[in-house]
Amino acid sequence: NGDLQGGLNFPRRCMGGEPLQVATRTLAVTVLELKKAGAFEAAKSTVENLAGINDHPDIMMISEFAESAGDSKKVLSRGQNDQRNMIIAAVTASMFFLMLMLYWLESRSLAAMDWTAKSK
Repeated sequence: NGDLQGGLNFPRRCMGGEPLQVATRTLAVTVLELKKAGAFEAAKSTVENLAGINDHPDIMMISEFAESAGDSKKVLSRGQNDQRNMIIAAVTASMFFLMLMLYWLESRSLAAMDWTAKSK
């Protein structure tokens, strides 16, 4: 919910005294919410301190996921762009068929006029 202070205290409360595996799972489950609250780096450092090393593979994987989660807005905008392109294509095709139909009707009308002119 964007609560920074609660987000900063959460890792210490949940991960204090827990094994590393439980701490990394807790971090993985809450990574998006912690990032939204701006407390992901604090939680990550808490788990790194528990691990004793900075480049633990599980923590690195969670960190990469947190970074890529910020790119989801680009994916959504790309999806919205595809929807916009589909609408433009549908309108263009409809206009083409409308013009084709009007051309056909007009050519029939001209042919009918020419027929009546020949019969007089």
